[in-house]
Amino acid sequence: ILAAMIAYLLLRIAARESRLVMPAIRFAGLVAASLFTRKQLAEIDRPPKVNPSAARPRVSPDQMSFCYV
Repeated sequence: ILAAMIAYLLLRIAARESRLVMPAIRFAGLVAASLFTRKQLAEIDRPPKVNPSAARPRVSPDQMSFCYV
C-alpha cells in the first residue's frame, strides 16, 4: 500500500508541476504508455510529430548505439 501511495503522490506532483489539466487516471495511463520514451510532460497527451515524407532514421534516438573499431 505504501508503494502505491508514493507512486500516486509522485504522479500528482508531476501533473501539478507541468500544469496539465486532466484526470489522474488518464495522466497515469499516459505516463505508463510512454514510460520508456523521451517525451516532455507538457507534450504527453499530444500525438507524436510525424512527417511521412521525411526519411526515417535507421536507429531509434532512444536506443544506445555501439561503436566498433
